[in-house]
Amino acid sequence: MQEVKEKSVWIGAMVGTVMFLAAGLVPALLYGGYLGVLIGTTLTGAPVEQGGIGGYLVLVGMAIGMVSVWFLFVVAGSAVGALSSWAIAKLHRSENAA
Repeated sequence: MQEVKEKSVWIGAMVGTVMFLAAGLVPALLYGGYLGVLIGTTLTGAPVEQGGIGGYLVLVGMAIGMVSVWFLFVVAGSAVGALSSWAIAKLHRSENAA
């Protein structure tokens, strides 16, 4: 039974990753880039130049946005997988008891 629970968590994590790629990648990069632009304008002054530290800050902001939203999707998918495994086990136990 423990093996089924572990598999459902992994399946949930994979579904979360697919959902991230389908629905979350572009907004994560967009808002992460905006975060980088805000940090770049604060540190270097407006407007942010294409090269130099401002460009690197935009790149780092996009990476942070992408990774953080990806973690959110993976954790949510794993939680849904674990909860569904728990619910199926609970239903299975109640059917065997009756």
